[in-house]
Amino acid sequence: MIAIREATLTFDNATLFRDFPNTPYNANKKLVLSIAVPDAYEHSGNLTVSAWQPGATLDPIAITAAIVIEQHTGIYPYADTLASRNGAEWCVNFADRWLFNYGEGNLLAQDELQIAEHPVSSCLRHAMADSAIAPMTRDRSKHDAPRPLLIRGILRHVHLDTTTGLYGNAFAYAPADDVIAACTPIKPPTVSNIIAMDAPAGGDGVYKHETLLDIWTTALTAFYAAVCGAKACNGDASECIIHTGWWGTGAYGGNRTLMAIMQLIAARAAGVTHLIFHTVDSAGTTDFAAAYALPGLETFLQAETLDPKAFLQYCAAQSFRWGVSNGT
Repeated sequence: MIAIREATLTFDNATLFRDFPNTPYNANKKLVLSIAVPDAYEHSGNLTVSAWQPGATLDPIAITAAIVIEQHTGIYPYADTLASRNGAEWCVNFADRWLFNYGEGNLLAQDELQIAEHPVSSCLRHAMADSAIAPMTRDRSKHDAPRPLLIRGILRHVHLDTTTGLYGNAFAYAPADDVIAACTPIKPPTVSNIIAMDAPAGGDGVYKHETLLDIWTTALTAFYAAVCGAKACNGDASECIIHTGWWGTGAYGGNRTLMAIMQLIAARAAGVTHLIFHTVDSAGTTDFAAAYALPGLETFLQAETLDPKAFLQYCAAQSFRWGVSNGT
């Protein structure tokens, strides 16, 4: 088995907000929260969290499902789809090793934006500290091995438009009127399913083998877990749609080409039926096109049986080099 479910817990939204409140200390984060869930808001429903451990991630994998790979210039749309409501459509969270760790602070990068729009996520982080599933996307007892966390059925209460210059470090000091104008409450809230997975960070020079292995193991484990989640909700014939993007390439300084092809091949190996890669802007679209056209990659995009060891050797042969953190 490619991945092994460690544990699963279900949390009640009303209890989370009441007993483990979201308490941002940044004024603009407080403002977004007040728009998303006003004081009189009556919470309902629940969410489910599962933790996953890597299994046989280096054994040859028979490809049994065709995958559609789509590029989208922009960010996640979080469309209110039947697949999302049924647990078959997932969005990658570019996580820290501590789940949803910086949502209450000043920064507004991909992780923090997702937290702001799904405000119960901060409550969940606090609740998990006292639960059977630690809010960690890495296993400290196993030398920081990947441990993706999947959150199914989390509610999105607000759309926060960052295209007007609110993204990153600028958000904390933006005028309140700009923040208010950027917020659109979602009534009723829509349902999202989140894959929280932590990328390696802060390397330099050419990627080492152990880092390539870590990226592969993380992405394959997480995507396989999403496929398992979709099938558990909808049957073995279920589709599994995953939205992702430049995971690990912002603050962490990862190589864009490497991180893109790792996700493409991991998704195919995991049995994902539809991978949508959100490139943010035209520069990202150009970078993704170059990654997809990398000589030799078609071998792994077409193989009937995928050999992870051969793919890692292919990646090593490219001598991919670390980039530089963008500060967000």
